[in-house]
Amino acid sequence: MKLKIVKHTSDSILYESDKGVRLHASADDLLKKNVLLMFDSKDRALIRELSTGYISQKDEYDFFWIGGLFAFYLVFLLLAIPMSPDTVHIFHTAQPAGILIFPLTFIILDSVNEIFQYRYARQLTCMAAVVMVMASALVYITLNIFTLSDAYLSVFGKLPKLYLVNALCLLLADQTNNLIFRSLRYRLARCPLWLRCIVSTSCGQITYTIVWISLFFGTSVSTGLISRIIDNYGFKIVYAACLIPVTYAIVAVYRSRKPQHREEAASASS
Repeated sequence: MKLKIVKHTSDSILYESDKGVRLHASADDLLKKNVLLMFDSKDRALIRELSTGYISQKDEYDFFWIGGLFAFYLVFLLLAIPMSPDTVHIFHTAQPAGILIFPLTFIILDSVNEIFQYRYARQLTCMAAVVMVMASALVYITLNIFTLSDAYLSVFGKLPKLYLVNALCLLLADQTNNLIFRSLRYRLARCPLWLRCIVSTSCGQITYTIVWISLFFGTSVSTGLISRIIDNYGFKIVYAACLIPVTYAIVAVYRSRKPQHREEAASASS
């Protein structure tokens, strides 16, 4: 059976079957009855537009990307942070063992800032900090309720402090990154993406590096501590610069496949 819309208002649709039967219904009711496929593509688009409960293709696309970027950001943090107490040597510098994973969060945060702008980047930063606090509390409870082996404690014993320190660093450093990225975007209209990435990451990570290393490795100022801060900061900034093409790729893929862009191109060509 085929259906077609005869006329409509904002809250009611008059439609007709191929047997000439006419009925009234709201757009929401038609969606609930699962009869959408009985209409042609033009009528289906109209029903979706009139419905208050339908998630548009554009919104669904954005939800997919927001969820994916947020998930990757948290995964990179949760992988890098437990590895960070151990030290590895790269190019004659001492680095936390998670150094190759942690800077991947930079491209995610910059991508969120560029695609969805400041509000969502701030939400990501706050959500990540809350996750770190929750992880710290849950690990701490586990460590203090059960009798655990020394091998287990040697691996997980430092995690409560690690997660708390990183929660503070995220709120200070990544929020600094977000604010600077937004400021460059709106105050300098022609500021390219690569420059926004470098400047915002450089400012944010100097805060992150100083706070993290000082709180975890000791607050007393020493030549070794300063050297460690400089080495860690320098490596992250160089690594972040090398990752900028990945940020460009993420933004380009999002924009090229966004449904709204394809519809605009089709209407422009016609």
